[in-house]
Amino acid sequence: MNEISRRFPKDDGLKKEIAVGYSQIGGATNDLEEAAHYFEMSIAMRENLLKTSPDNLLVRRGLMVAYGNYAVVLGIPWTANLGRFDDAREYCRKAVAIAHEQVKADPENLNARFDLGASLSRLGAVPPAAGGVQASLYALNEAAGVLEALLKANPKGIRFALQFGEALEFAGHRYETLGDTAAAEQHYRRAIAIIDATPGASADLSSQVEAIASEEALAQLYDASRRTAEALDSATRAVARAEKWKAKGAEDAVAGNLGRAYLVLASIRRDAGDPQSAAQAAALAVSQLRTLSSPRLIAFYRDTLAEAEALINH
Repeated sequence: MNEISRRFPKDDGLKKEIAVGYSQIGGATNDLEEAAHYFEMSIAMRENLLKTSPDNLLVRRGLMVAYGNYAVVLGIPWTANLGRFDDAREYCRKAVAIAHEQVKADPENLNARFDLGASLSRLGAVPPAAGGVQASLYALNEAAGVLEALLKANPKGIRFALQFGEALEFAGHRYETLGDTAAAEQHYRRAIAIIDATPGASADLSSQVEAIASEEALAQLYDASRRTAEALDSATRAVARAEKWKAKGAEDAVAGNLGRAYLVLASIRRDAGDPQSAAQAAALAVSQLRTLSSPRLIAFYRDTLAEAEALINH
């Protein structure tokens, strides 16, 4: 592709297509380092295009999306990543800066506002650096405000509900880190409620994965607070949601979510003094996690599998 670009240096349309191709390869490969490499090339090409066409809104938005996708590979925790969290925050901030410009240029543009909410949510989702919890929480709360307004105006907007729920969930994690368990509980519960109240979200896998993650977070919060009955209820609901999708023959990722849900349930049963039931749930977790075939997912769930295996023999 670079050779084609060199042969046709003035063909911006061709360069755009090449940049898109780089991003597509980055999103498709199972090799994280390779993915990062292709996103870097896509970004470099898009940045050069923007220098020559600074008023081209499509080029600007494409660059914002590439920044965000690169950040996912670098260090967004809801998928396998390289653990380069400082770099992930840097590229999330670049995406947020463009998103702010888009909204400033056209405040009523729904897509621009969604881009801003999603970009802020990703920024807040990156594990914060030392002393950075409040900044992370600020980004997540700003994201939630943008996305809540969009969802109120478009109550059937599944993508708004999904991103809003994600921002709430990660805000809950930040509140837990700060020791505010009441606020954390409120945010986890609200994330679940938002997903459940949105028409069509029950049939949307990504939305249900978010609800599962929030149920698990709520279960673990209850477990840490010794609210055992509530912890077991939340963990059981997480398993039920994941089992529903597994029964539909959904994609490989569901096995990972189901395995993690069973591990959360196993951990709570162990803490409740029921090692036999804990081992049974852990065995179910292992059976699901061992079915994974995607190298990215295998890497992502490696620690989850090890923890589940340890629980069986606890």
